[in-house]
Amino acid sequence: MTLAKPKIAILAFDRHFAIAPRIINEIKALGVKYQIDGYGESSIDGLHEFYKVRRPIRSIYRLVKIIGGVSPNARIWFEKWFYQGLSKKIQSKGYLFLISHNIDDALVSLCSGIPFFFNSEEYLPLQFDKSRLFRFTEMNYRDRTLRRILSNALLVIVEGESVASKYSAAFNLPLDKFYVFCNMTAYRPHLTQRNITPKFIKLVHHGLLAPERGLEILFNIMESLGPQFHLTLLGPISPEHYIKKLNEKAAKVKNITILSPVPYEKIVEALVGHDLGLVVFGSPHFHHKYMTVPNKFWECLQARVPVLVSSESAMAAYVLESGCGIVAEKATLDGYVKAIQSLTPEKISAMKARCEEKAWIQSIDSRLGDFASSIENSIDRVYNAKMIPK
Repeated sequence: MTLAKPKIAILAFDRHFAIAPRIINEIKALGVKYQIDGYGESSIDGLHEFYKVRRPIRSIYRLVKIIGGVSPNARIWFEKWFYQGLSKKIQSKGYLFLISHNIDDALVSLCSGIPFFFNSEEYLPLQFDKSRLFRFTEMNYRDRTLRRILSNALLVIVEGESVASKYSAAFNLPLDKFYVFCNMTAYRPHLTQRNITPKFIKLVHHGLLAPERGLEILFNIMESLGPQFHLTLLGPISPEHYIKKLNEKAAKVKNITILSPVPYEKIVEALVGHDLGLVVFGSPHFHHKYMTVPNKFWECLQARVPVLVSSESAMAAYVLESGCGIVAEKATLDGYVKAIQSLTPEKISAMKARCEEKAWIQSIDSRLGDFASSIENSIDRVYNAKMIPK
């Protein structure tokens, strides 16, 4: 007789699970021991049951957010009220624990009374701090809700040490409250690379192509570098009308190509054959400038493509430690251009070789076991404590 697996649930109300790397990795890590249900926008293989979550009507929710800028408690009340039926449904399912990915998910977890982990990934309080709308509608609300969420979560899962340190200092929480789980991609064995010549260096930037990321800096870099360098922009464009603006810029610069996005599982293969990944942003926002440790670095590494990052970026430490890229001395147009121009085919080949050396240890396959153990140890402590007589 086969014993039923303990039931858990992943909550990510606004996410399409199949294109969410951290959710994919959670399912890989925990699917062997647990039966996993999902609550979000769309499903993925590996889930036992999936429930599409009805979310507030966008126009009404915008008004609620504006009201919440004056009174955060009004927004919190609305979210609890709107999701109260879902909270009761989750409460009735007999889940051992939940993993929440957004603030509203975590509020539902709190209301359910079920032990939960909070996968914050980024540093949320100052995420887009240079936006007046964000400062008005989000900052007080996030500070108030996150104080409850962070203190009640069993572990707070984040993308990098810089995010953990910032949370720890800002919310007066011990560092062992945080678990760093980077969104690495799966290990690829030896990949064939092209021969590099100084006459044609292939650069690539992949990820969401959105106005708030300040991608104009990439066009300025390419204009300064000249025709011996070529940049490929690869990723979804949001909003859709932004593609017209990017195509117009690319036509003027002439050494930039914009390609359609590829499925998540094919990103690494799409990067193979490039010589340098540009993981830089012109965004003024706190997250993009200082906190971001995106999966772009590990996807490039897995494709054996070194990267260029900003000296201000939280990725700088990873790049310096691994030797799988370069850090610009200054986070300026001139700093980026000089860093790229300093590269020779020999230097690029040496960095590609280091990417090959680091590919296994810098893959998600090497980290899943530790993540699963940390989750299991945390939940065991909770249930063992409940069994100890008072």
